[in-house]
Amino acid sequence: TFYIFCFEMDEKNVIFTTSFFNLGKWKCKSPENYLNWFEMMCQTGIYIVVYTSGCYYDAVKSIADRYANVLLVMQLELDDLQVAKWIVQRGSDIKLPETRNTAKDTIPYLACMNSKIELLAQTMEYGINGVIPRASNYVWLDFGIFHILKDPNTSSRKLQQIAENTYANGFIAFPGCWRTDWICDIDNA
Repeated sequence: TFYIFCFEMDEKNVIFTTSFFNLGKWKCKSPENYLNWFEMMCQTGIYIVVYTSGCYYDAVKSIADRYANVLLVMQLELDDLQVAKWIVQRGSDIKLPETRNTAKDTIPYLACMNSKIELLAQTMEYGINGVIPRASNYVWLDFGIFHILKDPNTSSRKLQQIAENTYANGFIAFPGCWRTDWICDIDNA
């Protein structure tokens, strides 16, 4: 999943943000798989900020410490994010969609998916406040992206290309499913 936001700052062209939270039982893929995919992401050389639960912090940090392109690993719990707080406030009013992957699409998972913008905003704030370098573009990248992108070499080159591209001010890209004639060509954005 990619979300690209452009602002007028210019120390780094693109900083990618990702997260790895404890979502309870692992019904699909193991934490070890995700850590292997994260290492593949680190090997691309793209600038990365990571938010992770305390139970995974040491494992994520031990990988990140081997790569200078990982700018920050921040320990944070899913329950600390605004969407999760809103869910707790709503309590039993929260209903899962009837049509969903029941093994994966749990309340914690959907809270994580809906917290991406908040985490991107936090990364931008760290840039503005000098905790990390500023960037002109901020991109969301799912922690397990190399599970989705099956060809690691091509995928790595594409991520590097996204990191090196120049985007028009005000450019925003969101992933999704739509007709092919509606797709934005990010190579020419």
